[in-house]
Amino acid sequence: MGEKRARMGAIYAAPAMRRKFMKKLVCALAIAGAAAFAFAAGCATGRSTLLCAPEQPAAFKYTESTSDGFVALKEAAESFADGFTARAIAADNGADNFVVSPISMYSALAMAAECAAGSTREELLGALGADYELLSSEFLNLYRSVLLDGKHSTATLSNSVWLAEGAPILQEGVNSLAQSYGAYSYSADFAGDNEQANLAVRHFVKKHTNGLIDSDFKLDEDTYFALINALYLKDIWNMYGDELALTEESYAFENGDGSVTDMQLMKGKYIAVRPYEGENFTSCYTRTNAGFEIMFILPDEGYSVSEVMTAENI
Repeated sequence: MGEKRARMGAIYAAPAMRRKFMKKLVCALAIAGAAAFAFAAGCATGRSTLLCAPEQPAAFKYTESTSDGFVALKEAAESFADGFTARAIAADNGADNFVVSPISMYSALAMAAECAAGSTREELLGALGADYELLSSEFLNLYRSVLLDGKHSTATLSNSVWLAEGAPILQEGVNSLAQSYGAYSYSADFAGDNEQANLAVRHFVKKHTNGLIDSDFKLDEDTYFALINALYLKDIWNMYGDELALTEESYAFENGDGSVTDMQLMKGKYIAVRPYEGENFTSCYTRTNAGFEIMFILPDEGYSVSEVMTAENI
């Protein structure tokens, strides 16, 4: 294809009276969809109250990427991503195609750590691979490093916290989420007007994924708070976004259910494709026009996707 778009996000929601949420993850979803709309106040797009909004983040500079703090948190986030992806694939058993966004889950859990205290915070920080000082001081830089606004390429990362209407609000905490995590804070009446509250969440996500995610997340009436991250990524295969040519011959691919699909392949000129022969797989990666890496992993005969998509191989 001349242009490829990826749309991903993560939602974490917790019902009332279940504050120690790390013990039992109430709701953690990778979400994807398609459509278009704009966010505005009013019944058509739900009802919510904006409590705090982050400032427009400054462009991330290369010199910032070499600081010890940023490097440490980036390594922690990448380690989390490898493990999270491998576990998600293993849990799915490779039966279906699906999309996960580790940076979205990392962002949601980072906001949860900021809101938590005591042993709950420590457990979250352990999962994130960072102490509180490192996370709170460097997360915004990690967030900014993802953002991209180019002619053909775009990457946005949007954090938000949704509180049940009437829940006590600590303004210091709301301000910290905006300043250190780039997060919007809203209140919505999940208990009294659940439909309008869910509609507000839906249109926030829709706006921040450029209309590609348009789903009702069905947060129930007992929802006390929700932590939501939306990732939007758009890039092109080549400099001009032209359609890539297809091979004349077809190739047979075995699907997860054992069926075989014949298809043509896209052809392109890749300067930096690096093949690698693993113990039970073959992989290669290339880069998109904006420099995003795409890695392909092909299991050897007799091995499943879940067997080769381990944290180490990823």
